[in-house]
Amino acid sequence: MRRIRASASGVATEIGLSREAVNNWRNGISAPNPRSRDKLVACTRYLRLTESEANRLLSAAGFAPEFPLQAEAGGVAQPFAAFLDRLFAQLAQAVPYPISLLLSPAHWGQPPFRQELLQRARVQYGEGAVLHIQPPFSVSTAQAEYFAAIGRQCGLGEVASDYEFESALERRLLQGDRIFCLVSRFEQGTPALRETLAGILRSLSEMHSGRLHLLLCGGEALADLKYRGGDLSLLNIAQVNHWPDPSLDDLMQLARQRWPEHRWAVPVVTALQTLSGGHPALFEEGLQWLVDSPGLDGAGNEAHASSSALRTHLASSPRLWQTLLPLAQVPATRARLRQLLQADDLGRARPYLQDDELRRLFWGNLIHVRGTGESARLHWRCNTVREAGLMVLESCSSD
Repeated sequence: MRRIRASASGVATEIGLSREAVNNWRNGISAPNPRSRDKLVACTRYLRLTESEANRLLSAAGFAPEFPLQAEAGGVAQPFAAFLDRLFAQLAQAVPYPISLLLSPAHWGQPPFRQELLQRARVQYGEGAVLHIQPPFSVSTAQAEYFAAIGRQCGLGEVASDYEFESALERRLLQGDRIFCLVSRFEQGTPALRETLAGILRSLSEMHSGRLHLLLCGGEALADLKYRGGDLSLLNIAQVNHWPDPSLDDLMQLARQRWPEHRWAVPVVTALQTLSGGHPALFEEGLQWLVDSPGLDGAGNEAHASSSALRTHLASSPRLWQTLLPLAQVPATRARLRQLLQADDLGRARPYLQDDELRRLFWGNLIHVRGTGESARLHWRCNTVREAGLMVLESCSSD
């Protein structure tokens, strides 16, 4: 709160609670009740916390992390290292406009492994040439305040408008050095403000060819700015990268980072990869279940990692239900969801999915792409997700 100069009343207004409740949390008089997780998540966004800070706040309140599997590396091998190498090599070689979109679905964070991205950028571009923009969360922020906040984040001093922000950033570019700019959580704020930000960054990239290297991170709303406007789209010249599904090696490294005190056997992680389909939140919930299960050695074994008890536990995950339930509550989309759950192949993968239900399931991280090029197809991430869908349909039918 001190960092962004937020008041208790400001936080309370943004997350829909009383100022007294916020002050009670702040002073340790009371803790959020079990039904207040969404309020606390809204609080982390309004305060512009990093993924690790958000996880610590949620943990202090007794909730599961919002951004799983993103602990500090501690000097061990980094997951997704090869993908990050390709991402930065592509950006450095992009001519004439080095603009990349890094798209990630739900439960990965936007962007995943943000500190690793920034560290790589500092090595490649130099400490002083790396800017990090995290747009304000509040949808009531006036345009002047929005760009004033972004100007401070970029070290541009006090700016009072979008024009002043654009002018200040251009002055940096005119000094002749390359600048790398990471825009994380791009989708925060109102559509009008983020479109203005995207337009400014695109314009400066075009005017100062090769000097402003942009990595914009988000999900569905960022993809819309690439595809929905056609050739007139604000980001039609940007390259697109999707955060990849984790390999077995990635999952082994993530498990060891998250619980370094346990010995994770390859068969256990392999079984959990199959059960979770590589879904980050499900994978972490499965690891936690194995650690907490009575009578296990803390890391479980292959039989437990493939057990029906664990499958049922994961199919009941709130992370799955929060995407599936809205589809099941409306009669028209409920029928479509039932049809999709019965299909093994959900159709051809496209750069942009026009089908509303498939697009919602894709960005909810419940379906993914298998194959490449002309053979790329959409599939359910795993049978656990389909079981969750059937459970949701049953719960709506019985209401």
